[in-house]
Amino acid sequence: MNVQFVLMLMKKTINFEFFPAITSIMRNVLTFGLEMKIDNVHFA
Repeated sequence: MNVQFVLMLMKKTINFEFFPAITSIMRNVLTFGLEMKIDNVHFA
């Protein structure tokens, strides 16, 4: 997902229920990426 695309969506979207969804998705992606890195280091 493109960051500029997300920012554009956030600017255009007036429905504030949309913001928690994006933040939760971002948090899930970040934690998933960190877990993948930790797994790679652990099994290296």
